[in-house]
Amino acid sequence: MPAFRFSPGFKYVLLLLAAVFSAAALGEIGLRVLGFDAPALYEYDPDLGYHLQPGASGVYKLEGRGSYLINSHGMRAPEVSLEKPPGTYRVVLLGDSYIEALQVDWEQTVSHQLAVRLEKRLGRPVEVLPMGASGYGTGQQYLGLLRDGLKFAPDLVLLMFLPGNDPIDNNRTLRRANDRPFFIMHGDSLTIDNAFRDSPLNQLRRSWMGRLIYFIRERSALVRVVRWRLNVIQEMIAKESTPKKPVVRLTDIPLTADLRSRDPNPGPIWREAWDLSERLALKIREATEQAKARFGMVVLTSGALIHPQALEAFVKKYPDLDPNYPEKRLDAFCRRNQVSCLLLAPPMLAKAQQTGVYYHGFGNNLGGGHWNVEGHAFAAELVADWLFSQGVIAPDDSPAPAPAPNLPSQSQ
Repeated sequence: MPAFRFSPGFKYVLLLLAAVFSAAALGEIGLRVLGFDAPALYEYDPDLGYHLQPGASGVYKLEGRGSYLINSHGMRAPEVSLEKPPGTYRVVLLGDSYIEALQVDWEQTVSHQLAVRLEKRLGRPVEVLPMGASGYGTGQQYLGLLRDGLKFAPDLVLLMFLPGNDPIDNNRTLRRANDRPFFIMHGDSLTIDNAFRDSPLNQLRRSWMGRLIYFIRERSALVRVVRWRLNVIQEMIAKESTPKKPVVRLTDIPLTADLRSRDPNPGPIWREAWDLSERLALKIREATEQAKARFGMVVLTSGALIHPQALEAFVKKYPDLDPNYPEKRLDAFCRRNQVSCLLLAPPMLAKAQQTGVYYHGFGNNLGGGHWNVEGHAFAAELVADWLFSQGVIAPDDSPAPAPAPNLPSQSQ
């Protein structure tokens, strides 16, 4: 019986595979010895669509620059215990990328600075827990509060609502992505549509191949670093192909989705998105109050509309739009439903008119994008002042004075 022999071509394939495997093994060992890794920032969540991946860390450079570390609970914040420490006042912030705040370091975020300001006023430890991720809508924030946020026994829950894109992120038609659960209104009731779980991508995640890919990614520093470098290269290419922006986009303000929310006569889809967003805000208040915590709503800002020159250009270019429509609508909503509400745009615009400071943007994009260091700092100041002036945080939230020590009597 003739002996079985490998063909020369097959031998070369085996040698190539062995070389690739050896190089990968050496790379894996080298990265682990050096302690270099690049964990993914987000991961799949069957309830919320996705969430920040615990343990992820790095330096965000797409806009601004911020070092980040995601704690074990999936928050962009230092580690906290699930059980509230005695005497600690806890605040949960529900939001999106403004609360995730990757553009600045942790110490510069509205979450950290609000905690510092509240500690000074309350005279007790304060923890502000930012429960949000980029692109989150109010529906995801509501579900996250029910599943995770209330476990931390917050004393206060603040819904940080961004009128420019939260209505979009809450509406399947406007969102144009099947990446999350959506709430559907039926009269006075809401139902959840979890069709995203059966999307092709999520079906792949549940398949044996998807589980194998996830298994390798979770255990291989080399795979994570290669994936990170590919993302960096994509970002560099996109950056080079993008025309340089002037310091302030005063005369050419594109009609983005953010600015379409300023239409005082919204069509049926936008009306539905607004109505759903308001309904979800009330559901968050209901859940918060059932947990014996206080609730407040903070309406965030859009960069192009809180600088006087950009605002003037917007009004001239889009005379049929009302730059203050979301604030007017939400102010009426809060008054009608007795919701404690802070509109950040009016005081930030007034301050910008007085000082010329930009509260949004970085480098060549001042006046647009997310809050910069100044924006986070001023927002924290405004929120802290409002919480006390409007009684959202009451005087009895301060600790009781310590009892007098039991001194021994003179006769002893």
